[in-house]
Amino acid sequence: LYHTAASVLSNELVALLDMGYSLLEQCGFSRDNAVGATKNLVSGNVKSVLEIGCVNALTGPVERNDLQTVKKHVESLQGEDRQIYILLAKRLVNLAKAKNGDRDYAEMSEFLDLS
Repeated sequence: LYHTAASVLSNELVALLDMGYSLLEQCGFSRDNAVGATKNLVSGNVKSVLEIGCVNALTGPVERNDLQTVKKHVESLQGEDRQIYILLAKRLVNLAKAKNGDRDYAEMSEFLDLS
């Protein structure tokens, strides 16, 4: 389990970054431009997680409970990328609930379960 955790935190993170860069390439970016354009975003997120933890570092449409944006994201994806997005969004819902105990994420969870 320890080695699995290390693999997720290193190699699988690389795969997730590759997915994001590939999506930007589909928007017309070169790989180098995609990496350069998101360098501050990626490094800032990792820095925040290391400094304040996953729950407190969480931002974005799932955390805001912005179902319309999440629906648009899911609709824009196909195949494996769509499956990965949905699985990760489900995990983000759990983090969002821990961060925002006063928000009701039932609709978000239902949508992700049905997608």
